[in-house]
Amino acid sequence: MPAASIKIEKGLLIEDKYRLEDKLGAGGMGTVWVAEDLRLGRRAALKFPAEEFQRDPGFLERFALEARHASMVRSPHVVQVYGQGSTADGVPYIAMELLDGCDLSEHLAHRGACGLPETGEILEQVCRALQRAHQAGLIHRDIKPQNLFVTPENDGRVFIKVLDFGIAKNLDKKVASLTRSNVGMGSLLYTSPEQIRDAKSVSPRTDIWALGVVTYELLTGKVPFDADNAPEFMNRLLFAQYTPASELSPRLPSAVDAFLSRAMQPDPALRFATVEEMSGAFSRIVRNHASGGVMKNASTGPSFSEPDLPRGAPARATLASAATSLEFQSVYEKSARIVNCETRIMSPLLQLQTPTQREPAPARRPRRPAPQTTPANTQTRSL
Repeated sequence: MPAASIKIEKGLLIEDKYRLEDKLGAGGMGTVWVAEDLRLGRRAALKFPAEEFQRDPGFLERFALEARHASMVRSPHVVQVYGQGSTADGVPYIAMELLDGCDLSEHLAHRGACGLPETGEILEQVCRALQRAHQAGLIHRDIKPQNLFVTPENDGRVFIKVLDFGIAKNLDKKVASLTRSNVGMGSLLYTSPEQIRDAKSVSPRTDIWALGVVTYELLTGKVPFDADNAPEFMNRLLFAQYTPASELSPRLPSAVDAFLSRAMQPDPALRFATVEEMSGAFSRIVRNHASGGVMKNASTGPSFSEPDLPRGAPARATLASAATSLEFQSVYEKSARIVNCETRIMSPLLQLQTPTQREPAPARRPRRPAPQTTPANTQTRSL
């Protein structure tokens, strides 16, 4: 006979180890609570799946993988997992370090677009975390501002923690069953063309694409592939058509445009090969700009150069040069047939919601009013 259901509430004692204190927040996938670790005398963040997923085998497998994957990545820039367990009636939880600060999307809403130096610091720290993840055989697959946590330092600088390895792919193990049941997972605004084409055919360069989108947003305050309707969004994404960052922020050197073009090439083979190469290329841009130098195409080292492009090709067309293959044309044609202006952006391989859950929504990302103060202890974005 199954144990009686226990309500997740303040004061609940879990496994004689954690006592829940306050709810940090709740999202569609779960809740996060502040808890006292009775054995070690510290506070922790406990994450629970939402009630509707607590008996879903596929979701619970993903939930368990999140803890295992995060524990595989030994980096100060990845949220530390203390352990996992379950309540008396079998509801699983993940115990993590309790962070002070806010996620990067809230940081941007509060501060606005970042300058080159701060963007460089953020990019370098995320690349350090992803370098360790890739070395461990993991691809995050959901890099976005909501999964990058900003912790302020005493000297005014920021310290970044990467959250949510729930849909990370382990390249060393077969995870086909999970992949099939979670096709197209991740946030569309940061999703790479290859994830739309085939959610299973991802590589470390998939994370590089998403980080390129985040970098563009950091520098301009806007996402590159925004659109007024679904077909337009799909066209811009698959063919990497976006306004160059230097047109939105004239203070930026032209080398930034070349950097972003390399990071967001539709063909993964034309992107940076590694996050180390990506970080190094941007660091050179920051140093050169600070010293008053000019980098016409940011090709200051052997590890960073513009892809070979037809002579005289228009600037917009060069950004999409890798996407003119029949394969990408086919993906676009299939996608365009099943999306319209009133529905969420979908494709045959990108089913983010069940038919009963779909609801009309604009493709444009909603504007969020800037908070008056930076919130503390905001870990709800990892839900």
